[in-house]
Order: sequence, then C-alpha cells, then structure tokens
Amino acid sequence: MSSQEPIQAGPLSRDLPHALREGGYDVSALAQRAGNAPAHDSIADVRTVVQRLANDRALSLAAVARQLCVSERTLQRRLAAAGTGFRELCDDVRRELARQYLADSTQSLGEIAFRLGFDDANSFFRSFRRWTGTTPGSFRKSAESADSGRAADTITDRG
Repeated sequence: MSSQEPIQAGPLSRDLPHALREGGYDVSALAQRAGNAPAHDSIADVRTVVQRLANDRALSLAAVARQLCVSERTLQRRLAAAGTGFRELCDDVRRELARQYLADSTQSLGEIAFRLGFDDANSFFRSFRRWTGTTPGSFRKSAESADSGRAADTITDRG
C-alpha cells in the first residue's frame, strides 16, 4: 500500500463509537478531543451526564468528568464559570427528577429514593423537604390533585 492510498476503516473503527456509547461515554466529546476541536461541554451536557448517573451511589465529580472526557479541574472551572458547583448541580438534577418521579409515577417513595442515588428513604425525605419545604408524600398528593383537576377540566371542556 502506498502512502497515497486512503486508509479504509476496519470493523473496529466502525464498532468503536457503538462500544463507547454502550459504555456510557459521550462519543461527541471524544470525537471533539480526537479532532482537537474545542470542547463545547455546556452545563446542559453536564446535567445530562448527572441525570444518567443519578442513581449511581458512586456519582462523583470524577465520574462525570470521565464521561465528558475532561479533567476534574476543568469541569470544576466550567461549573464555576457558570456560577454553580458540582454538589449544587447534583442537588438541582435530583430535585427535578424527584418532582418528575413523584408526579408521573406510581413508584414507592423508597424506589424513588433508590433511583435518585440516596442510601435510604429517610435521606431522600430530608433532602426533598430541604429543597421544597414539603414532604415527598405531600408533594405527590398535591401533584395528583392537580392532575385530577386538569383531567376534570378536560372532560368538562369536551362536554
């Protein structure tokens, strides 16, 4: 093969992006680094990774940085530049997910606590009360009441 002939992509190079995605890595971030393109990891990218890892007991700055293919220090600098910190972002993501799970599911509070990466339901209850000023059970009841009110409005509108 002469130096003028293009190198053909083999099976490994075609399967590598799939394997990386299966492993939970952000392929676009890897591609940017490989092409020496500047990184465009926004807070939204970080939030997406935190959401994906939210139920992981080992959720850490290191794990998120690894998923985004940046150093921990770079991730800390980007979060600081956006006016937030890692713990604050994790709390925000968990609070949003907790509200979704409580409003949109029939899962037990213990299951929700587990899905959010809490060691036990009591830790989840304390955090939820700190975030919202109410208990998860009270929030769920008010969300169910709001949903039933919307459903009644829809039926009335049709009638």
